[in-house]
Amino acid sequence: MTLKQLQRKCIVDENGEEVTNLNELEIIDNKIFANVWLSNQIAIIDWEEGRVIEWIDLSDLVGWVKLPSSKSDQMDAVLNGIAFDPSNNDILITGKLWNRLFKIHLLFLLSFIKHSNQFQ
Repeated sequence: MTLKQLQRKCIVDENGEEVTNLNELEIIDNKIFANVWLSNQIAIIDWEEGRVIEWIDLSDLVGWVKLPSSKSDQMDAVLNGIAFDPSNNDILITGKLWNRLFKIHLLFLLSFIKHSNQFQ
């Protein structure tokens, strides 16, 4: 089997700056959800416009995770997994070296984003 790149885009943030280190992509509700490598951020991307339309900060989830004891492993213990279960509209979230898997209902997450002053 031969794989072929069909399209390439530069994704930008609200300031027009390129967003790099996008990793672990999931298409949900015609948007791309992507974590930013080595962070606990998820970018919600409008592919047609090539821009981030929302940011989700999942840093608070780290408090529920038993982190590795070594400092070097702790640096790597960041968000690194997104999956979508369309049968019940749940997003599954985990991270590198995390001992837990979190389930967040999509409608709850989208409602939080729309009502939070943090997101424009």
